[in-house]
Parts: sequence; structure tokens; C-alpha cells
Amino acid sequence: MRIKNGPEQAITAKPIQHKDATFVRENGKVHIYGSEGADQMDVKKGKNPGQVEVTINGQKYHMSEKELAGATFHGRGGNDSLALGKGVSRDTVAWDPGKGRDTFSYDLPTSVPGGAGDKFVRKETRRTETSEN
Repeated sequence: MRIKNGPEQAITAKPIQHKDATFVRENGKVHIYGSEGADQMDVKKGKNPGQVEVTINGQKYHMSEKELAGATFHGRGGNDSLALGKGVSRDTVAWDPGKGRDTFSYDLPTSVPGGAGDKFVRKETRRTETSEN
């Protein structure tokens, strides 16, 4: 797994410990652990095709969409937030909120199949789930 830290650094990780997060690659899966405090985690499409940008508490990291697929975000302690940007599927990642009042927000498909091949358009296009432990 390669995680870019800023525009010029590239870090090969297994695991990488940062002040705000730990990135671990285990059995081909990526686990991203927040701190014991409140964490803001954001995932959005990267500038390059096939890339995503993961921001944790203001620190940006880049990885491929393939590396992100099946990733688990662990909030740990504090009131954490994971927000998936436009084009990042909710089915791509798993969210383990941990203790605290945590939120997970993501986009919904704007249309979904209906009966007899019809489609209906959702009025709600963004959903936020909240858990409290």
C-alpha cells in the first residue's frame, strides 16, 4: 500500500503510525484507525482517475480505489465523523465507529430501479447515520 503524505512524499505502509491515525494493511485489506479523541475522516475521489483522497483531521493521504475497496475505518474513542464524497460508494468501505457519538454520511443513488423496469428519483440524496456508544 502506498500512501502519499503531501504533494511530494510517498510512504510505503505496514503499519504507519501518525499522530491522528494509524494505517494498517492486513491480509490485503486496509484498516484506518482514528485517535482516541474526536476525528474527522473524509474520503473523496482523487484528482487522478482511479485515485482517492483520504483526509483525517486535515492530513491528506492518497491511495488507489482498489486499495480503498474493502477498507475499514475504525473511529475508536471520541465523537468521530466519516464522510464519503460524491462518487465514493457506501458499499466500498466499512465503518466501525467505536465509542462516542459518531456520524457517517454518504451520497445515495439519485435513482433506483422500481417495479417493471421503472425508476424513481430520490428526493433525499445525502444520508447521515449517527451512533452513540
